[in-house]
Amino acid sequence: MNFQLISALVRGVWLIDSDIAENYYPAVSLLLSGQPAEFDFPEFQLKIYNPSGRTDVPSTSDYADHVEPGAVVSIPIKGALMKEDQMCGPVGMKTIGEIIQQADNNPDIKGLVLNIDSPGGTVDGTRRLADIIKNTKKPTVAYVDGMAASAAYWIASAADSIVAEPRSTIGSVGVMLSFADMQPALEREGVKFHQIVSNLSPDKNSLIEQVRAGNYEEYRKNVLDPLATDFKNSLIKNRPQITPEQMTGKTWYADDLVGTMIDRIGTIEDAVNLINNQPEPKLTFNNKKQLKMAQFENLNRLLNIESIEMEDEGAYLNLEQLEAINAALSTAPAGNDKPEPTPKPEPAPAPAPEPVDMTNPPEFSEPAMQIINDLRARLEAVENGAGATSASVAPSADPGKQNAVKLASDPKASFWENVNKVKEAYL
Repeated sequence: MNFQLISALVRGVWLIDSDIAENYYPAVSLLLSGQPAEFDFPEFQLKIYNPSGRTDVPSTSDYADHVEPGAVVSIPIKGALMKEDQMCGPVGMKTIGEIIQQADNNPDIKGLVLNIDSPGGTVDGTRRLADIIKNTKKPTVAYVDGMAASAAYWIASAADSIVAEPRSTIGSVGVMLSFADMQPALEREGVKFHQIVSNLSPDKNSLIEQVRAGNYEEYRKNVLDPLATDFKNSLIKNRPQITPEQMTGKTWYADDLVGTMIDRIGTIEDAVNLINNQPEPKLTFNNKKQLKMAQFENLNRLLNIESIEMEDEGAYLNLEQLEAINAALSTAPAGNDKPEPTPKPEPAPAPAPEPVDMTNPPEFSEPAMQIINDLRARLEAVENGAGATSASVAPSADPGKQNAVKLASDPKASFWENVNKVKEAYL
């Protein structure tokens, strides 16, 4: 007997196909009458498809020992799904998510096949499992053999691609409350129910009391509708091809859904080959795996979006995005023309020295000019000689200066440079 499952069926909010849920009611009735009730649950069994062609069916605890480099791992998602593992019952979605993450981090595993045959399950745990699948680094293919309804389809939609057997049942997109009010029956047995609510909590249990009274609208509005909105928004994000008519709770055979809710009809071997034949599976699968924003940073900024979404055939843009790109291109240089770079300014040339006017030498005092004329004669004699020499010049015009000044003439210097030396010495 699985009390947690029956308890959830009686009281929980479910993403499950209603026809399948009703199949559990006889067991629920047995349980409530005090009789034992048993459920048949599918065995949780991984399957390894190795490149050598060897297929292994190991236990969950040691499956990594059976993996060859480049292997594909098939992970079952079957039966009614619940968040936690059930004692003597099915493996919960939390554990399935952990196994997927372990396989995704195993360097020897090339990709994952999610082997799905499930009517759905509880709301709790579904979104988390779908997010784990969507965020895998390795390619994931959902293979549907039997049913992918409600929560199970939400999970499948997070994979990179969906392959299904032609007569698999897919859909039942919606949320429901399964509620069995046993209070009247127990009251007939003499059971009395008392409910005392704090004065500070006037709305405690008000929704469920309205449901018991047959007033369902508030519960729909405040509980079921928000959950259904989240469900639909996730499907639209994962599968933009899905149509509004396919999200009303109906179910279809898989071969009527190719191109919308699924990608192709095929077997589990086709799902495995889909992974093996992909050179870059994360960039080419049909589920619109988003590329990293940095790869198209300028385009993403232009379109004011987070990232470009991809399909097998390429990237798809709407009319508004195309118009934005066209407007940006219209202002860009035509063809292969590139704008001429702005030339760097040349450094300003150093100012040329002002030429010395030899015909109009600077005016000096008469004594200085006598010294200059005397020096001119001596310099000419030196320049015609072997090189620089020393001369002793006595300024006869200024008898007050008795000490001779030793001057060294430089034949490489100009006349006026040597004159300046005399000027500095005598003036």
